[in-house]
Amino acid sequence: MDATEFNKIVERLKFRNQEHVADSIGVTLRTVNGYANGGTIPEPVARLLRLMERFKVDPDTLR
Repeated sequence: MDATEFNKIVERLKFRNQEHVADSIGVTLRTVNGYANGGTIPEPVARLLRLMERFKVDPDTLR
């Protein structure tokens, strides 16, 4: 997963902002900012987001 795919999935899942992404997937805001701006996205994070999209998981249910 690259930053473009990450940002598209985040948008399609209707996360409110990067802080919401961070809280929902258990990483720091700085980490999410890195993902969104081209940093390496670990495979488990990529897989989680793809599965969330595939199964239409509401991000608020992850808290």
